[in-house]
Amino acid sequence: MRATVTVRGTFSASHQVPGHSTCGKLHGHSWTVEATVEAPLSPKSGMVVDHGEFAEAIDRVCRELDKRDLNGMLPGVVPVPEGIAGYVREQLILSFPSVISVMVRCDDYAALLEWPLR
Repeated sequence: MRATVTVRGTFSASHQVPGHSTCGKLHGHSWTVEATVEAPLSPKSGMVVDHGEFAEAIDRVCRELDKRDLNGMLPGVVPVPEGIAGYVREQLILSFPSVISVMVRCDDYAALLEWPLR
């Protein structure tokens, strides 16, 4: 039997998207990150993943980004929900290879990246 587990974290950070009509100036948002793993249930533990370890991994990424300027913090990443979702996946994938999706919300806007890409 396969199952999914989703964990959520939040952080506050600023960003600037050059040339964008509303995000072109440095400003801040509240961000929400949700990551989902999918795998068979472990016959030993009955779980898909150690919930505490997975939640701590999301918390660690959120603490790293909290109260930061995302443009300076993440060179090479466009600091929009899609870019942040890709960054979060990169941070999780080595420890949690069964990550199938990362959703990042920035106030009212959300981006969901799923793997494998369809």
